Amino acid sequence: MTAVTDTAPAESAGSSSETISKTNGAPPPSAAESHGLFQFTAEDEWLLSIVDAEEVAPKKQRHFIDREYRMRATYDGWFQPQPNATGDLAPAVTALYSLKLGPNQLISSMEHHYVGQNYSAALELAEMYLKINRGGDLGDSNNTGDARPSSSSSKTKPQRKPLKETEVLEIAGRCLLKLNRAADAAEATRGLNLSKEPGHLLFRAEVLMRAGSAPGECVDRLRAYLAARPADPQAFVVLSGMLEACAAAAAKREEGGGNGAAVGYQWAQRAMKHARQLYERSRRPDTPVAQLQARNGLQRLDKDIERLGECINVEDAVADVAIGTEASKAFGSVFTQEQLDWIREVIFTESEVAGEEADEPEGGGVKGLSG
Repeated sequence: MTAVTDTAPAESAGSSSETISKTNGAPPPSAAESHGLFQFTAEDEWLLSIVDAEEVAPKKQRHFIDREYRMRATYDGWFQPQPNATGDLAPAVTALYSLKLGPNQLISSMEHHYVGQNYSAALELAEMYLKINRGGDLGDSNNTGDARPSSSSSKTKPQRKPLKETEVLEIAGRCLLKLNRAADAAEATRGLNLSKEPGHLLFRAEVLMRAGSAPGECVDRLRAYLAARPADPQAFVVLSGMLEACAAAAAKREEGGGNGAAVGYQWAQRAMKHARQLYERSRRPDTPVAQLQARNGLQRLDKDIERLGECINVEDAVADVAIGTEASKAFGSVFTQEQLDWIREVIFTESEVAGEEADEPEGGGVKGLSG
């Protein structure tokens, strides 16, 4: 067998080095190969000096990942529109809305104010946004009578079409609720009636419940919401609140006597019990924090159930309340017959509607309820 000399690999390595040097124009390093890894020798001082140098290349030629990152803004809420010298915020909002991503920045500003519990500022931005989006005038410096870009700029840039308002309507409604202006929130969120987002339907129903107005519309919004999310306990909490408001109104009408209020409170209590059943059966992580939150939620529901029970006059309570024969006395003409039938269907079981005693449901996945 012919022995392999040391000169053949050296010539091969030299020829490849010559090819490299012709390609990049740099002097070929004297690399020694060991098990497939190239190890530079001490003779490659030119390469070691580059590796040890602080500046590998001029700043303009350096890769972006080697450059230092500096924040453009160092304070919280830098994206907020700022008022002018006279304290007027309208010009800044108008100018920001005309930008490509300006509406999104305005919505982020509203959310930032809301999280910071500055509900008045968030509401002000929401009202300005809605007025501009609907073609209103905030009194901008161009005096064009329109809050959108002036006629001179519209020749080169077309005006923006009205944007979707549901997200801003929800922010405005939540701010009004936080400011204890439920009636104004009910008026401001009328546009959510046409929304196809289930969450907007539930929020609209909650606003109507808090305002104590339009019970029939509230039931319609809940009916559409539960068609999409039938196992949400929060929907039945809202329904219980609306039934309680109707029972309180019936109590005022029956100051001279009657059991309509008792029936209304019984229906409200049954809706709250159904919410508790759904809440207890809902799945949640088996972690201490999640279980603690679940226990606290169930305790709040139990307090509401107990409170509604105290509102029921024992003498006026109806045993077969689920049959609905006394529902007209409690709710009068507030609900249609179709709405009453739907409420009875979702809060009572079939046995209760038939006048039989309902069985208690089995416990759910919440641990430590007795502790």
